[in-house]
Amino acid sequence: MAVDYYKLLFKYLIIIILAIFIKAAINIQIENDTGIEVFYKNVSMLNDKVNFKKPYFNDDTLNDLVDSYIVDNFCQNLDYNVFKINKSEVNVYLDCGRKESFIYNSKTKGEVSILSIIKNEKKFTKKLKKLLFLKYPKYITDSVSVTDGIYNIKDNEIIAYYKNDTGDINIKINNNEIKNLMDYEMVYDEKYKNENWEPDLNKKHIAFTFDDGPSSYDNKIIELLNDYHATATFFVVGNRIDSFQAEIKKMVDSGMEVGNHTFDHKYLGNLSDDEVINEFNMTNNTYKNITGKDMGVIRPSYGAIKQSVLDKMGKSSILWDIDTLDWKTRDTNKIYEEIMKNPQDGDIVLMHSLYESTANAVELSLIDLYSKGFEVVSVENLFKIKGKAYEPGKTYRSAS
Repeated sequence: MAVDYYKLLFKYLIIIILAIFIKAAINIQIENDTGIEVFYKNVSMLNDKVNFKKPYFNDDTLNDLVDSYIVDNFCQNLDYNVFKINKSEVNVYLDCGRKESFIYNSKTKGEVSILSIIKNEKKFTKKLKKLLFLKYPKYITDSVSVTDGIYNIKDNEIIAYYKNDTGDINIKINNNEIKNLMDYEMVYDEKYKNENWEPDLNKKHIAFTFDDGPSSYDNKIIELLNDYHATATFFVVGNRIDSFQAEIKKMVDSGMEVGNHTFDHKYLGNLSDDEVINEFNMTNNTYKNITGKDMGVIRPSYGAIKQSVLDKMGKSSILWDIDTLDWKTRDTNKIYEEIMKNPQDGDIVLMHSLYESTANAVELSLIDLYSKGFEVVSVENLFKIKGKAYEPGKTYRSAS
């Protein structure tokens, strides 16, 4: 019996020891599975003169990354967000004057690329550029690279920041726009609205105008303007409208302003008041037959009109203060140089949509004007931005 007792006791001891090891192993596994946890604590900087709250983690390497950012940037305050992607990864967004973000993996003890949480880079990039184009010119959106971004990932959206020659750009990407493209659990907000372009009142504005069309070059000019969220005023000649009805409709559909440039482009000084008025009325009627709309402003052919005619018509006459002389030079570089010589806020630029050289100059000048802080608009939009209205009978050379 004694032998059986000792065998039984030994067996119980083995079971107890095994249980202890199993429990320890389970605890270790549980501890490993908890992954990254975030807490918050106050820190003191600059000899205790500055205090602010920062994220604090149960991972020393991750804490060191955050602390290095604070020290390197002399932070006196800290805007931050921590988004837990999964058990072992977090996206940390930091900003105290210089934005920075990184995805940290607790298993590898290091940073990983944004691509690690994107299921399909090609589709994500396509969606990103589409959303950016709602807000910025196409030449900017085309230059954006996903891996060059700084990302503040939130529950229902990502705020993305990118560097550009014209300055920093940013976009809010709602999770609804990137469903099934990201490798983490997402929250959706069905009431979201995408960001769209709208005039920036802090920028300078310049109006582009095109005379003597419509023509076969209008489509290219309109597409270029659309690529920059820009508008322009097209002063069309009445006897050309029927031959270019598609171009006229595209002007209207694209939000361009269409102005009246007489029917036959005659020198109006040689006509009676009634003959001049008839020139404008015939053009308006031809335009209205196609669009169902009346024309607003006028530009007299050769820029000359009697005040008595303006008073009788009750119309505003739009002239210009930058003459590109494109009809004379037919030279892309010279046209571009005239536009860029000394552009001022409120200027109105005269061009003609009959020449390929003019269309090419538009493309060059749009890029440089945007980089110099200008937005290109129609005369109508220029006046709205400046808080002005067309006054009947008045002639304008600029909106300054």
